[in-house]
Amino acid sequence: MFKIKTEDGLGGDIKAGKIISNEKTAWIMGFVVLGVILGGALIDWIGFILLGSAALITVLTLNSIVIIPTVYFGIPTRFEERIKKDGNVVVLKEGINFVFPLIDDLLPDNTMSRKLITDEVKAKALSKDKLEISLEGSVQYRVENLNTYIEMSRETIRKGMVDSIESELGKICGTKNADAFVEYRSEVELLIQSVLQLEKPPHHYIDEAGKIAVIKEEAKKIKKLVGWEESEINEVDKLKAVVGTTKVMGIILKKDIVENFVMDIEEEFGGETTIDKDRDKTKRLNELKNLVEKLSPEKWILKKEKEAEKEKEAEKEEVDIDIIQFYKDNISRISLLFKPPLEEESKVETLYGIKVATFKLAKLSFSKAAQEAFEKMRTAKAEMAAAEKRFGTKKKLLQNYIAAGLSPREAVNLVETTSDVKGVTRQIISVEGSQSADLLAVAKVLADKGDKGGGK
Repeated sequence: MFKIKTEDGLGGDIKAGKIISNEKTAWIMGFVVLGVILGGALIDWIGFILLGSAALITVLTLNSIVIIPTVYFGIPTRFEERIKKDGNVVVLKEGINFVFPLIDDLLPDNTMSRKLITDEVKAKALSKDKLEISLEGSVQYRVENLNTYIEMSRETIRKGMVDSIESELGKICGTKNADAFVEYRSEVELLIQSVLQLEKPPHHYIDEAGKIAVIKEEAKKIKKLVGWEESEINEVDKLKAVVGTTKVMGIILKKDIVENFVMDIEEEFGGETTIDKDRDKTKRLNELKNLVEKLSPEKWILKKEKEAEKEKEAEKEEVDIDIIQFYKDNISRISLLFKPPLEEESKVETLYGIKVATFKLAKLSFSKAAQEAFEKMRTAKAEMAAAEKRFGTKKKLLQNYIAAGLSPREAVNLVETTSDVKGVTRQIISVEGSQSADLLAVAKVLADKGDKGGGK
């Protein structure tokens, strides 16, 4: 037998494999045969032959027993090659299993856990303003297709998931400046989940408006399948391309999926009907009906990419759809795609023979250059806000002084001599030729307004 390190973080090992290995069995059988020969020659052939036969049968029986720990499985080998049946690898389930003695074996590398496997993933992408965005998270997955999975190493699977994440994230990040992602952490997480867990991420269904007639026709067929009324089916006609773009939402629900789900319901509740069966059948059909309605193409919210809108419209180019905002606006609809009957294998899952359970984004960070750029931007905004606040305060003082009868020039000089900012020495500044010219202009406007609104 051999030991497997536990994956629960508690330490310790568990035993798995043959009770007696092939190598030990061969040695024991050699000693038994040698003992029979010596004992038969020196004492009694019949007695030692019977004793040796019993010992050989016992050893071979023990050698044929393979023990698989709980929540593990094993793939046996024959002469160090995996055993296959009808093109699929033979799998030994948890508990006691029997294989051919001496010729079959279970190697440590072919004993795997059915528990969720957690892998740390790190990915990078460049934003529109060429700043690096880094993310760190964890993917949890389990083995789904053994024929595919056993051909992959864990590191190959991890790198493949990172490549898929970076490929999709790079396309999205390239449409936005880095600071936009500060407030979109949960949307980025949902986007990555969609890449890893869905056959197609929902934003891949955004089509050209030229396909709108086909999209409407397919949507109507799907709605009709689940029993919508004609007036309700025609709601799909509201579907329009987003103003300023040629983009429209395509079909999320596949017709064959809906058909199969309806057939499953009919088979489950077919035959003799009862009140309870009819009620349950109606409930299931209504659930499917509501699902189709929520995912109908006219229900999805699409918005233009604001950052690119002005510059592209100026060049008469088409504006893109804001994908991150799309995930934010449609989070309730997107969450439905992770549940049956819509749940299908993603490209990542098919490629590596796994089933992804979830992805959690632990950290969304930026390069040193990006952090410095954000700091400068925050400082500039703070300075502008402070300047606006000071100007507002001075404006109120001007209003009060002019209302008291001072001329604009006198009011400005008085404001400059009485206003005090913490940390700055108060100075008397003449308004003529100074940087208070703007304040003087405001004072004159206030004075003019006062004259126009004066007494009768």
